[in-house]
Parts: sequence; C-alpha cells; structure tokens
Amino acid sequence: MRWQTMESAPTDGTGFLAYAKDYLGNDCIAVIYFSAMSWRLCEHNSSDNGNGWDESPTHWMPLPNKPE
Repeated sequence: MRWQTMESAPTDGTGFLAYAKDYLGNDCIAVIYFSAMSWRLCEHNSSDNGNGWDESPTHWMPLPNKPE
C-alpha cells in the first residue's frame, strides 16, 4: 500500500488512513471517513458517532485487512 493524494480518497463513507500535519508541524495519522461534507474521525462517544477532524489531510491509504 502506498500513500495517495486526497483527490482520489473515497467519499462514500468508507474509512481509511489519513495523513496530515497539525498546526505545530507534527505528523498526524488517523482513521477518517467523509460524511456531511467534511472529513470525520472514526470514533464513538455517547453523543456523536463521528467528530470532524480539524486537520487538513494531504494523503490517504486503504485500511489493512481486518483481523481474523
């Protein structure tokens, strides 16, 4: 698997690994998906199934296979 530019990232709700730099220049990698016109983190809390990701991803790659 190789990192790809965001122009080819899925926008159908499929989760994937995303890469961005935060405001301090630190590397950030997260599992995100596209929903409601924005990138959302794949996480869950009691009030929301997905929070917006504040970073601007520049690259993505598919998730590895799930464990057996």
